[in-house]
Amino acid sequence: MKYIVFLFLIISCGKNNIERKLGRFDISVDENKIVYDYKVDSLNNIYLMDISTDESLPLLNKSGKFSNPRFIYGAGKVVFINHINKPEFWIYDIPTKKIIKKITVTPGFIVDYFPSKFENKIYYIQASEFDSYSPIARKSFHNFDIYQLDLKSFQTEKLSNIHSYSMTEIGEINKDNLIVSMQGAKEESGLFTVDKKTKITLQNLKKISIENDTLRNSTMYGNPVILSQNKILCSSSYQLVLLNLDKKEETQILPSTGYHYRTIRNIGDKIFYNQTDNSNNITYFNLNDKKLNSINLAPKNIK
Repeated sequence: MKYIVFLFLIISCGKNNIERKLGRFDISVDENKIVYDYKVDSLNNIYLMDISTDESLPLLNKSGKFSNPRFIYGAGKVVFINHINKPEFWIYDIPTKKIIKKITVTPGFIVDYFPSKFENKIYYIQASEFDSYSPIARKSFHNFDIYQLDLKSFQTEKLSNIHSYSMTEIGEINKDNLIVSMQGAKEESGLFTVDKKTKITLQNLKKISIENDTLRNSTMYGNPVILSQNKILCSSSYQLVLLNLDKKEETQILPSTGYHYRTIRNIGDKIFYNQTDNSNNITYFNLNDKKLNSINLAPKNIK
């Protein structure tokens, strides 16, 4: 009898120890849908939530190494990354509920990307090296550069020659300029803007500098969200801050919670984010009132 009880405890503990974690997400322009990746143990799947019904359904009939889904602007489609073998962008058509394209790109780890609002292209940052630069440090991804994928020809092009130690996010300020967040030496850490049409090097990256940055948190700026041509929302040392590029001023929007921001998205002045707090929630608020609300994205069909 004691062996049966022992076996039951092992099975029960095994079920309770299954890791379930919300990854990154995106919001449709009409705010009706949320697409996100969700991890169960070592496998990820992509889910689409209909906000009106609070129902989440997987876009695939299998789990794998799928991550970081994004809506393709105005196209009724979702794109996400598959890293099972070679890195691929998979495109899912929402009306037909089918994967309609799998695009293999150059070898390396894609850490972030976005589908352009102005062009039929995807811009992404990719690491070409997985190594340790110190005998006491564990291996991680390094040697980052900026690439583009043309969604008409399905050809890729390397746009930069930076070889960054760490590059974490990429976004689009307007039809001509990108924004990237980097970490490395002090002069190579923070938010940088660059012209899409130039061959991107460290020399022509323009760092965003803030005059009231007394704690030098500008070296830790990340997760940039473009509110207007001259206003950027971003994370900074666990805080959420607003950068006024004209005045070169930083204003705190939300104080530190002690957790990093994993993803920040916006629809106009409505802000959505999740953090590394091991919850399955995304939080949202309007900039004018900062009243926090949350949505739980744990799929109900996963036991």
